[in-house]
Amino acid sequence: MGKIAVIAGSTGLIGQELLKQLSEDNRYDKILALTRRAKESDLPKVEYVVVDFDSLSTHQKEIQGDDAFCALGTTRQKAGSKEAFYKVDYTYIWEFGRIMAQNKAQSFTLVSSMGADKDSFFYYSEVKGKIEDAISQLDFEKITIARPSLLLGDRKEERLGEGIAQTFSKLFSPIIPAKYDGIEAAQVAKAMILAANDGKNELEIIENDELQKM
Repeated sequence: MGKIAVIAGSTGLIGQELLKQLSEDNRYDKILALTRRAKESDLPKVEYVVVDFDSLSTHQKEIQGDDAFCALGTTRQKAGSKEAFYKVDYTYIWEFGRIMAQNKAQSFTLVSSMGADKDSFFYYSEVKGKIEDAISQLDFEKITIARPSLLLGDRKEERLGEGIAQTFSKLFSPIIPAKYDGIEAAQVAKAMILAANDGKNELEIIENDELQKM
């Protein structure tokens, strides 16, 4: 019998790739994608589960699975305030991780960011570092933290700054060190799935240059 994957953050660049790649992976029989609004899936094996992220614990019985993948994240600009950003990038992720640990999921794979550091001067990197630290304390057989650089791919919403950065990254990719080079969302998703299934029982932090090689 195949495994069940549970994804939080399935509408973003990496989340969409996780849905696509997991639906094509023979190791999985079912993919549960948490969503705020009801929707139909056009991918095999994918089932959307409508949840309220502000009270995720009320959905605990509905989101049980073997491997948890978390691609939740926003920006302070999009969220509108530091508090709203923190709620998405820390509170929602923590609640998802805590619930999946209580539900005895085997692995938890988190998208963080290059430069994540709980002691960082930059608020974005500080929050990323703090949630990494919190998730690493949970009781999973395998915890993977992916730290990609600039994500490349077609977003549903336009982000002018990121669009310019993507163009710059593609133009100068040959001379940018791999550690800082932009990375395709599809490659990050591929690396996350590989890490969740590598048979290692450990905490693994994968930096951008290593994600590129997987």
